[in-house]
Amino acid sequence: MRLRHDKFADLTLRTTLSAGSGYQFLETDRTHLYIQADPAYVWEKFVSSPDRRFAAAIWTLRFHHFLFENWKLQAFHNHSVTWNLEQTYDYLFKSQTGLRVPVFDSFQASLQFNYNRDNTPAQGANKDDYEYILTAGYTW
Repeated sequence: MRLRHDKFADLTLRTTLSAGSGYQFLETDRTHLYIQADPAYVWEKFVSSPDRRFAAAIWTLRFHHFLFENWKLQAFHNHSVTWNLEQTYDYLFKSQTGLRVPVFDSFQASLQFNYNRDNTPAQGANKDDYEYILTAGYTW
């Protein structure tokens, strides 16, 4: 289940219920590649546009790769597509692409680019949304 609120997209709440299976195509010390496909149902409640409900299909890909064997610089790309099965021109695309590097011990930093596209947004909202993110975090 996914829940999303976005005031800039006029979205009060998007609820996505899904169930499916995935497959880990590649899992080595340096590289992971995972793909998943799910049937889903989506409810969208907007502030000023009509609410929508639809059956959907979701495609997800997760890819992580350490660029050098001895230096733990990791490239990653994750994306998902939620495709409306009732109106085939309607889809949601979300992606995160970036680099992670360990700082010390279990602390890490990352530089990330997020791109989202709602092909049929609420009235007056933009189709495309993107952001650049610099983060620091802890892994265990």
